[in-house]
Amino acid sequence: MNRALTYALILFVAACSQAVTPDGMSSKADPTDKPKRIISLDLCADQYVLKFAERESILAVSPEANLPISYMRDAAAGIQTVRPLPENILNLQPDLVVRTYGGGPNAAQFFERAGIPVLNVGWTATMDDVFAVVERMADGLGEAEKGVELRSSLEKRLAAIKPSSEPKTALYMTASGYTSGTGTFIDHIFQKAGLQNFVQTAGWKSLPLEELTIEQPDLVALAYHENLDKGLETWSSTRNPIVTRMMTDKPTISLDGAIVSCSGWYLVDVIETLSKAANS
Repeated sequence: MNRALTYALILFVAACSQAVTPDGMSSKADPTDKPKRIISLDLCADQYVLKFAERESILAVSPEANLPISYMRDAAAGIQTVRPLPENILNLQPDLVVRTYGGGPNAAQFFERAGIPVLNVGWTATMDDVFAVVERMADGLGEAEKGVELRSSLEKRLAAIKPSSEPKTALYMTASGYTSGTGTFIDHIFQKAGLQNFVQTAGWKSLPLEELTIEQPDLVALAYHENLDKGLETWSSTRNPIVTRMMTDKPTISLDGAIVSCSGWYLVDVIETLSKAANS
């Protein structure tokens, strides 16, 4: 049997197994019920499912949920993992699919046509966006109260951060030798922490080695430092003598890759850490 026919049959069975409203979206016998068979399709979706959903309601998470770059990896221990392929997901018969990018650009439409509700995390550009996502994801997972409580706690923590009287410059640097300029989420985080981004051009780019020979930041925020420590970035510009001297001479804050991999609520931890460095 060819793959196209297999998908068609799976879709037919899945669609027949659920009630479908006139607009093609799946419905439940009781709309107040919490989802009880949740599958998340990618790293960023995993974080919210593992944070808010009851463990017994999580049917499966993505294989990325157990990786070192997953903030909620400890909570993922012992939970089934599934690759985000249509036949894999449909065979498990979930009552909710949660995703950011998992399954590809057409995944949401595919599963919704099969009668399976899809909760999309969405992209964020500011901490206000993150807070809104926190509440929306908690609500979509049937745990609205948890979202409201977490948002309130995070907003209080951010409000308690005091800007430095003498703003310092900070350079964001990944172990692979890239940095983040203006207009990025990293730039936004620096601002929230009371720091000025050393890189004043927009977007992501390679480390400005020539500029660093003339002027250097007051501190360095090193992300994915675990890769550097393990020698996984042997050919990175972080091995350049200019950079290695800078990391010796300047205060360096190591940011766990699990905290910066997805724009989640835990970025408040990063802002607090950076703020302490800005005020020291």
